[in-house]
Amino acid sequence: MQIVSGRARLTAEEVIDLYDASGWGRRSDYLPESIGKALANTQILIQARLNHRLIGLLRAFSDGVLTTHLSEILVHPAFRGQGVGTALMRALLSQHPITALYVDSFPENQRFFEKFGLRRRDLLRSMSASGYEWKEALSSIGGPLKAP
Repeated sequence: MQIVSGRARLTAEEVIDLYDASGWGRRSDYLPESIGKALANTQILIQARLNHRLIGLLRAFSDGVLTTHLSEILVHPAFRGQGVGTALMRALLSQHPITALYVDSFPENQRFFEKFGLRRRDLLRSMSASGYEWKEALSSIGGPLKAP
């Protein structure tokens, strides 16, 4: 397995294939142009490849000083439990060792992140909204904000 930092050789199509294989929606749910733009705008990309095949992906954002936010970590189902996710996390932590790391996790993945010193914080709550949800909420409180 090879761990690759950055966008080298990464295509939107293979990311969509990874999402599809992992149950993160169907291939038809994603537009290659949109995924390509998301990848281009991602600050930290770390790939796991086996014989040039994308088998894992980590995306994150960091200010390089205070905080790093893990956007997603995904391993192809055929390669789970083989150290791929651990290798991706090690690469992230070696690149951003001094920042606090924030992760939203499904309950079944919590123990994975605990291996890296992360722990559940009772005072913090994860919150999210889809683009449709926050636009609807914004319109219900008086419409779009205007620049000063």
